[in-house]
Amino acid sequence: MLDAIDAELAGDFPETTIRWPQLGLDLFYIASHLVLIVAGVRLGIALYKRARADARALEGQCPNCGYDMTGTEPPCPECGMRPADDADKPRP
Repeated sequence: MLDAIDAELAGDFPETTIRWPQLGLDLFYIASHLVLIVAGVRLGIALYKRARADARALEGQCPNCGYDMTGTEPPCPECGMRPADDADKPRP
């Protein structure tokens, strides 16, 4: 026990000790990978929502809520969303 304390006081640290520069570098890599993972998940969710809205529009459904729009005029009676091309026109 005293030999280990004497070794620490003399500056002879065991190999299992994590030194600060190495710990900082590891934290940088972990943080950067975490940022990339979060950004990838958010991008994937946005692409999924866009693809789902496009598929709904092709099937004649409201891109926002999926209400069947066949035979009805915009805006959607369920959620009130107007199509993008109809929203640019001036209202009377």
